[in-house]
Amino acid sequence: MGTTITVCYIKDNTLLVGHVGDSRCYAVCNNSLVKVTKDHSLVQELLDNGTISEEEAVNHPNKNVITRAIGTKPSVEVDVYKLDIDSVDKVLLCTDGLTNEVTTEEIYDIITNCKGESCEKLIQLSKERGGRDNISVIIFKGECGDDWNHIGE
Repeated sequence: MGTTITVCYIKDNTLLVGHVGDSRCYAVCNNSLVKVTKDHSLVQELLDNGTISEEEAVNHPNKNVITRAIGTKPSVEVDVYKLDIDSVDKVLLCTDGLTNEVTTEEIYDIITNCKGESCEKLIQLSKERGGRDNISVIIFKGECGDDWNHIGE
């Protein structure tokens, strides 16, 4: 049994994202929500090779099967993404407990319209829809400082 992780580090206007598994990083850029990371999962592989569609992926019976995790082997390959923080309005780090229940469009709407309450509202919506997995959400903007908005469950 292993775990997934998505982390970020900001230095000199550069956002570095490290990623293993199916926890995700999204960025709000140019009035849209962009998925920065790519899931390490069976369903993502099926999507990549054209075996299933995005619509089929939503309720696929094997969507919880991950292909890369921390703790399953002595070492793991970490995907690293680099973004210019000046082009990013907000950053969202979350577990699949959120994305299994809440659509990308709903996430974007809540992040952009619920100032200071976005994390709580996203977690609440996931729970209302029967979220059975852990739900962790972190949203931040700018160079952080006092702008942190964080809640995890």
